[in-house]
Amino acid sequence: MNQKMNTIKLNGIDGSVFKTLKKGLLERGVDLTKHYSVPEAVALYSLVTKCCVSGILDYANSLNLSEGTVLSLQDIARMAFNQNGSDVFCQAAGLHHLIGKGKNVYGRIEIPNGKNGERESDDDGGFCDTLIHQLNGHGKVTNFEVSNQFKLDIQVDSNTDLELKNIETGGDINIYIRTAALVCAGADESGDIKEKDAIRTTMSNRVLISISTCAKAYFGVCAGIIEINQISTCRFFKLHAIKFDKIIFQQSTCDHTYIYVPENTTFKLTNKVEDCRVDCDVSLIDENSSREIEIKQVSTGIVHIKSEKIIFEKCR
Repeated sequence: MNQKMNTIKLNGIDGSVFKTLKKGLLERGVDLTKHYSVPEAVALYSLVTKCCVSGILDYANSLNLSEGTVLSLQDIARMAFNQNGSDVFCQAAGLHHLIGKGKNVYGRIEIPNGKNGERESDDDGGFCDTLIHQLNGHGKVTNFEVSNQFKLDIQVDSNTDLELKNIETGGDINIYIRTAALVCAGADESGDIKEKDAIRTTMSNRVLISISTCAKAYFGVCAGIIEINQISTCRFFKLHAIKFDKIIFQQSTCDHTYIYVPENTTFKLTNKVEDCRVDCDVSLIDENSSREIEIKQVSTGIVHIKSEKIIFEKCR
């Protein structure tokens, strides 16, 4: 008879195992027939769901599993049914049939009030639709990846400053800013624009940016469609369109806004406002180009369209 596991230890789980498990999930290379030891299962569940390891250990111990127990992903999901994070785990592992009809699965990164609301990790990721939410103070999220086709929503209610760098997903990205002093999302004031720092999604997906009030906003974006569907009030706005097929732009109360494209990039310009509202170097315009910039609204001020040097480096 196998000895009962009164205490589950993670001594055998090192950093490389975590990375391997994460990589498999991100690439959808998970083998549903593979079996994990209990410590591996605990580590995997914590990695995917962001749940506290001690809490998962307590629950695993309560199951009185034998020392030699091995678990498939489906076993883990069923044992964790209705436990904290179980929906996220099922979504990540592709076990949608275990989630429950009509159930919303959403991972959240809450940046706390006050200073030092930071999340920085090269070995972290979101395994379902994910929300980054900032309410107050200083926020920073870097080196964060949302797997597969899951969408990423970024919501800023009010802030001192928010920095987002090297954020990637295979789904749509929606950025909503209600009131902010400074937002640096894939770019900053330095003017040193790097692809690897950008907010990135695939060329078949969209990044949408909506701003109610923001003193300064800098965006570095790689996406098929970049849509600025609202800039109500912004003292200084720059969009660095590092990679794009189409940009859709509209603003209301701003003096000067800027759209930058990479050097030697041309595009078709579809201008639906008065010519005096758009400042664009004619050498950038090619009516036969597959890329397009559509200016839908410029109520006040001028939108400037310029080219710049981009540092293209290998992204992860």
